[in-house]
Amino acid sequence: MNKKGFTLIELLAVIVILAIIALIATPIVLNIIKDSRESAGLRSAEMYLNAVEQSVSIEKMNNTNFRPNSCEIDKGNLNCEGYDKNPIKVEVNGEVPESGTITFEDGRIKEVSLKYSNNKTIVKNDGKLVYGEKEETEENIGSEQPNNESNSFLLE
Repeated sequence: MNKKGFTLIELLAVIVILAIIALIATPIVLNIIKDSRESAGLRSAEMYLNAVEQSVSIEKMNNTNFRPNSCEIDKGNLNCEGYDKNPIKVEVNGEVPESGTITFEDGRIKEVSLKYSNNKTIVKNDGKLVYGEKEETEENIGSEQPNNESNSFLLE
């Protein structure tokens, strides 16, 4: 009698090998997904900052007296101190911060604190945007800092 097929032991061996491969591959795939989400959040923050710079530049062209020192963020739009035409609309595709603060120096963005609905903190370290807390430097030691419970975006 000619038997064709696999024995139970052979099938179990294949299942065990597939389970081991799945155990090895699952954390790798999950890390790739996590890294992609973080990268998307960082790119979204970059896009928002570019849109803020464009909106402020347009406002400066329309009003030559507009020289913001700091602006509060409310659902993505800017409310700048001492400016009577608030809010300044920031048009951007993607996620916008719920709240926060932007500080300007010589017409450029110096520091940003954005609070997103996903409770993430993004900081700029060595010229790159990363998730985390703002590092203490000689410049900001002793200055008032908002209570950042890993929910704000900071850019130096």
